[in-house]
Amino acid sequence: MERPAAVVVLAAAVAMLVWSADFRAMESDVAALMFRPFSATSAAPSMAIVYFGGEGTGAFGLQITPECSAALVIAPLAMVCAAVLWTRRVPTRRVLEGIALAALIIAVSNLLRVGLIAALMSQLGLATGYQLGHLVLGSLMSLLFIAAGLAVVGWRISTGPSRDGAASC
Repeated sequence: MERPAAVVVLAAAVAMLVWSADFRAMESDVAALMFRPFSATSAAPSMAIVYFGGEGTGAFGLQITPECSAALVIAPLAMVCAAVLWTRRVPTRRVLEGIALAALIIAVSNLLRVGLIAALMSQLGLATGYQLGHLVLGSLMSLLFIAAGLAVVGWRISTGPSRDGAASC
């Protein structure tokens, strides 16, 4: 079962990169829905843009570019999980749980990062808010949640018995 699962996980990772524009469109739609209770938001999925502030003079948009998409982190992590499925004696269920949880953590944190950038831009102005939100706090937030995603994958892969019944150490 592990080799077919490895192929499926690898195919999903490649698809995420090949159709990254569609993934980014989905990210912009979800971000607009997620932040609607806090700000007038809308999305232009065809351009992967989330607009904040409605139609007033303080409105602005944030584009989710390929290098700022969660797909850029999730896809390589899924490829590593596919390699683990292909080569190691780890139950398929544990590897799939690990990548699913990590993908959720990374995707949600990336959307929260977009919200953080928008909030700082609203409070500190477009230039200062963007610089602080995107380059400093957003990057720190991304690193922390990527590390959490990696830790979850490592935890799920390394705990419990292997497929041959031996416990991991």
